[in-house]
Amino acid sequence: MIVCVSLCVVSGELDIVCSDHCALSMAQKAVGKDDFRLIPAGVNGVAERLSVVWDRAVVSDALNTHFYYLFTCY
Repeated sequence: MIVCVSLCVVSGELDIVCSDHCALSMAQKAVGKDDFRLIPAGVNGVAERLSVVWDRAVVSDALNTHFYYLFTCY
């Protein structure tokens, strides 16, 4: 998958990687206990995505640091 993502970045098909990270308290999560539609937006752990892209793409030379910066920060 990382090679595919890297190729999509280099070719311009994919512009950015982002996350909807949001650490929620138990009380905030409980709001949607009886109605799924009321659950607050955001997912714990999604923020780790950028370090995974670095480890799998940049460290393996599938993506250079310049494209990583453009892909994640620009």
